[in-house]
Amino acid sequence: MALFLSYASQDAQAALRICEALRAAGIEVWFDQSELRGGDAWDQKIRQQIRNCALFVPVISQTTSARGEGYFRLEWKLAVDRCDRGVRGARTGGVPRSAVDAPARG
Repeated sequence: MALFLSYASQDAQAALRICEALRAAGIEVWFDQSELRGGDAWDQKIRQQIRNCALFVPVISQTTSARGEGYFRLEWKLAVDRCDRGVRGARTGGVPRSAVDAPARG
């Protein structure tokens, strides 16, 4: 089971950097940009991954704080609902804001 990385589309570059760092550390990450293909039933796949992930990580940023709506909000709700149902092993984690809003190194 993989870690599910949830983010606002405006934070895609920061989320990609987080994904790459986690993968470099040997952590299996489900990241929509690398997992979804054209023609996929993306909503169904995302819901399935949230149901089955080992850890759900919402990327919290200035963007997500400012936006009241967005698909990421549904992802977060699905993860919270999973925890509320007492799904065995369900855990959520957060990425500190500084990790998302910080400029890229390199």
